Amino acid sequence: MKRIPILIAIFAISLFANELDAFFSKPTEYKRTDKPLSEMVRDLENNLNNPEYLYNYAWSAYEENDFETAKRYIEKAVALRPQNAFLHFKAGQIYIAANDNQNAKKHFEKALENHYEYLDAWVELIKIAPEYYYNLAQLYSEKAHQVLKDELADKAIEHYQNYIDNNSGGEFIESAKAGIRNMNLLKSELKSKERIKSAKANQHQAYTDRKLAQKKEMQQFRSNRRIFVGFALSTFSPSDNYVFRLREDKQSLTDTIALKEIMTSISEYSINGGYFVGPFILRGALLIGQNGVKYQYVKDSITVDTIYNDTTIIGDDTTYADTFIVKRAIHNLIGSVNTLRFSAEGIYNFYYANPLLLYGSAGFDIGYIYISEKESYFETINLSGAGIGGGVMLRFGNFLIDLGYKYNIVGSSKGGILAVGGIFKF
Repeated sequence: MKRIPILIAIFAISLFANELDAFFSKPTEYKRTDKPLSEMVRDLENNLNNPEYLYNYAWSAYEENDFETAKRYIEKAVALRPQNAFLHFKAGQIYIAANDNQNAKKHFEKALENHYEYLDAWVELIKIAPEYYYNLAQLYSEKAHQVLKDELADKAIEHYQNYIDNNSGGEFIESAKAGIRNMNLLKSELKSKERIKSAKANQHQAYTDRKLAQKKEMQQFRSNRRIFVGFALSTFSPSDNYVFRLREDKQSLTDTIALKEIMTSISEYSINGGYFVGPFILRGALLIGQNGVKYQYVKDSITVDTIYNDTTIIGDDTTYADTFIVKRAIHNLIGSVNTLRFSAEGIYNFYYANPLLLYGSAGFDIGYIYISEKESYFETINLSGAGIGGGVMLRFGNFLIDLGYKYNIVGSSKGGILAVGGIFKF
């Protein structure tokens, strides 16, 4: 039963090693034919200048424990391709099997001279030359700095320590110790970066979750309780100076009264209601304004009294004085300037982040404005116009505070309208 965990551990180590091998390049390898020597000898004479065939011939001899033949023909292959790291590596393996570590070391060194990242050659070389642990550790150290992998730093530390343990008094002992410190420092930096990366990933995930929750909440807000009613106070500042004209059946010393002689803006109350359609809001409102002004104007004049001068009698003549008629002006008081209007608008909610909503709008209004007197002398002025605007809403559950501005750009009601109010969804 104990063999199963051991096999699992060996498999895991092998898999881990293969993952690290992916960071190192390998030289091109010749394809193995797997033919026995007895079959290959027939074609040998025709392939003495073919390094791939000679490698396969030598390796077949190696597998049949004919090391002398294997050495002779692997050397022929190496002579044809002296810079081929793979052939040098295979030659080194053959010499190790023949108990010739000196020539094996020479071929492994040549393999690494031609392909420095050839890990298979390094593994074989350190078996017969432990002083090369330092070079292999340096290779892992360089690669760890290049690709910033904690596992590569661990392997570098392992091989630095192997060099120290297997080369007592070696000339690179202090350098190996410094290399271990350097790799530990790199591991600390990588852990710090990993923590920062993890923190950023967590922040990004939290942001994503928050945006998804916000989107879900927005969809629920728009789809639930779509009908609303509201109340608002607004200030209408018309661009035009409305002129109220005297009615045809009336007489007055004053034929016209201009609005801006009385006031510059109109305050209105409104009752509104509407419906949510996704990001769009359709709203209609009834606006009523009653603005006290206390403005007095001269309406007409009436006779107050008739005055006669004294009569003078001279002899037979009697002289009558002139008759004077004294008149007094009649003053009328304007109590207020009133409006009654209806407006309709479409609103687009382009930004939502509870409790904040931003929107743009477009709409029109129609109605009239008139002055209130004890007796009506001046005509009502009809109003109509269309414009665009925008605003902000603050949400508190199903209640929203609305601050908006609209500017009528066409029509007789041209001007700005600033409004603040609240709406309730139900």
